[in-house]
Amino acid sequence: MPDTLTASVTDVIELTRTLVRCESVTPREAGALQHLEHILAPLGFRCERMDFSQAGTDDVANLYARIGASGRHFCFAGHSDVVPVGDLSSWTIGPFAAELADGYLFGRGAADMKGAIAAFIDAANRFLAHRGRELRRLDQPPDHRR
Repeated sequence: MPDTLTASVTDVIELTRTLVRCESVTPREAGALQHLEHILAPLGFRCERMDFSQAGTDDVANLYARIGASGRHFCFAGHSDVVPVGDLSSWTIGPFAAELADGYLFGRGAADMKGAIAAFIDAANRFLAHRGRELRRLDQPPDHRR
């Protein structure tokens, strides 16, 4: 478990920008999941790709990242795919440009939900940095004798 924060992970804005730049229009993941796995694995997460299939539709790739093997858990759930951009001429800033302007980050998925995923990762990283040793206790089944 890490004892200090990983600076490259904790910059939520830059991680969000990287994810927004992935043109992950459903069903394509466009590298977003690979990038998330690249960040989560060094933090101690076991990452597993899970594809979901339904007749008549394209497969949709998902990433399941878990730390620990048993016991109590807390789950973050999100999606890194976005809806189609529509008419590109309607955009004043490119949908995947991830530009910062006037204190805002613009791009497809910045608010729903790539920015939240970046915040999840930052929160998990901070928890592991400050309390990762306690995770071993959380990974044990609860003692019901109390």
